[in-house]
Amino acid sequence: MANSVHTLLTAYFQYQLDIGAGDIVFDHGSDIKRILSAAESKYANVGMGESRRVPAGAPVRSTQSQSFPSQSSAPPSRQAPPSFQRDAAPPSSAKTGSGGTGSFSKLSKVGAFDSSGLEKFERKSLASMVQQSAKSAVLSPKREKMVALYREVAGCDRCVAAHNRSKVVFGSGSADGKLFIVGYSPEGVDDSAGLPFQGDDGELLGKILGKMGLDRKEDVFAAYIQKCRGDGFDRAGAGVCREILDRQIEIVAPRVLLIFGQPAANFLFENADDIERLRGANHTYGGVPAVVTYSLSLMSKETQYRFGGWDDMKKIMGAIS
Repeated sequence: MANSVHTLLTAYFQYQLDIGAGDIVFDHGSDIKRILSAAESKYANVGMGESRRVPAGAPVRSTQSQSFPSQSSAPPSRQAPPSFQRDAAPPSSAKTGSGGTGSFSKLSKVGAFDSSGLEKFERKSLASMVQQSAKSAVLSPKREKMVALYREVAGCDRCVAAHNRSKVVFGSGSADGKLFIVGYSPEGVDDSAGLPFQGDDGELLGKILGKMGLDRKEDVFAAYIQKCRGDGFDRAGAGVCREILDRQIEIVAPRVLLIFGQPAANFLFENADDIERLRGANHTYGGVPAVVTYSLSLMSKETQYRFGGWDDMKKIMGAIS
């Protein structure tokens, strides 16, 4: 029992250091300094990233997270196109005392330790982890339907492209997403991964979604019209896959569709309009408002198109806010 209590005490005090409570006075005559000094080497390799020693009583510096800057509206002739790059953000929030940000100076006087507080903390943490795990394990009704659809079509061989693929590029993201992204056909990197919008296109998409305040895994479902890689966009094969896309959109029931590229928009709306005409028009598909923008590959290679692309993203943000 004594060893168990000692272990819990050590873990608790180490936890105080890890969360930034570095202003606690450990040399006030209690056993705290001795406990942490003895445990220092034990916990040196515990945690995320490379290990480092933390002397007993030394303050722990908080780290900074990364976020995306706001988008400037300067014209292309006077400003470089949007880079969708990250910039430094303010430090993550932490409880503060009179000693300053990230500290608990109110705790400078540490008296006898009541193990009941730690036991409550342990029980609360355990309950929280159990609840989170249970929540993650439960599939939403929409996700269950999407999984069932995937199982139904994963072995499809109704077109030529099906015989040349490595994997079916069904789609990815959240079936409960508020934004549904549509592209036209998989590239080699998508075919290898079995996921849409990989490689350079996927990297740019991630930056764009980040600037929009959207999480690709939580807020978005992304898919191609054509589910298998072929020799470019095959309208015959895409005609077969369109049935799958329509069912995916029906399951997700998003607030808005974002369609990347003229080929995808021409196919879905059954017209031959150029990209500028498509961008300027109001669209609906399957009863869902739709916004058309330049393809990700075009915006990756010709950065001047990112200005107009960002204007289109503003329409999306207005529709899902």
